[in-house]
Amino acid sequence: MLFSKNKYLLKIKSFNFKIIKKYIIELKKILKFNNIILISEVFLPTKIERFNLLRSPHIDKKSRDQLEIRTHKRFLYILNNKKINILNIIKNLNLNFTGLEIKLKLI
Repeated sequence: MLFSKNKYLLKIKSFNFKIIKKYIIELKKILKFNNIILISEVFLPTKIERFNLLRSPHIDKKSRDQLEIRTHKRFLYILNNKKINILNIIKNLNLNFTGLEIKLKLI
């Protein structure tokens, strides 16, 4: 089987941007160790969802709590010239980080 240059798109999504930052730093170290090229890192806009909740369902209609959920996203473009399986690298690294949604796509 011939291995050519494979381009991968790695989509990372989380509610905590610090976890994404740590994950990308660790991934860069491992990719550098395996001589896999990280082409670019794309920062996507943060999606903000806002909610209003009633504090008391019986009496005070004006009393509400305002909550928001922020979803942070990153794209990583990876170029692999080797026979190394990137999926195994990402699975092993993902065991240490909880709260991440990771998708790998071959371009």
